[in-house]
Amino acid sequence: MNRFFTILFLIPCAIFAQENISVLTVGPSGSITVKSEANINLAGLELSPSSDLVISETDLTRSSAPIVSEYDDSSVSRVYSSTSLISNFVGSITFNYDDDELNNLIESVLVLEVKNNDDSWTSYYGVADPSNNTVTVNFNSPLSFNSITASQAGKTLTIENVNLVGGILIYPNPTANQIFIQYDNDFNAQLFDVVGKKVLSTSEKTIDMNSFRSGTYILKLTDEQNEIHSFKIIKN
Repeated sequence: MNRFFTILFLIPCAIFAQENISVLTVGPSGSITVKSEANINLAGLELSPSSDLVISETDLTRSSAPIVSEYDDSSVSRVYSSTSLISNFVGSITFNYDDDELNNLIESVLVLEVKNNDDSWTSYYGVADPSNNTVTVNFNSPLSFNSITASQAGKTLTIENVNLVGGILIYPNPTANQIFIQYDNDFNAQLFDVVGKKVLSTSEKTIDMNSFRSGTYILKLTDEQNEIHSFKIIKN
């Protein structure tokens, strides 16, 4: 009888532990340094810095709860979150996942999703390797983050509600006929309807929306750093 109740008690505890696993804890006034060209594997999140990375007081966890946007776009069921910002990372990040964490996403077009301290998610294209269940992205410019996951290219975890982001100005919004993209560098823009169907791809700074139905659209603009900025466009 005692053995039977012990098994019932242990099963829900194991399930709970898998939902939110503590991966790394650095106490107050403490820090760890990952040396240049070294590698640290944090329960499937591999950091390979090309310059010394210092991780100060934080609690890094791995959750099995996916990120879901207001349009029901979803990440994989693996999300790493840090209580403090991990700053000035330069090097490569490899995100490992299991097949049962995919949430019906297409492996071959997975991208890395990174959240910084303003609570917005940015997509980064790299190398998706379905045979090894990994997504790897190289960062040549310093990156700061407090959460990392993966999603499918074309999905949106964060929608920018403002028309000026990262030096990119989108106007007028709402619009009745055209929108203009004001940006000094090269870019590629893709426009999606609310069900995720791509309706336009362009590198032009003027988008003619006269032929589109009234409603809500998502404009995804990929800049020269391969960062993706998403904007909600209202067509009247």
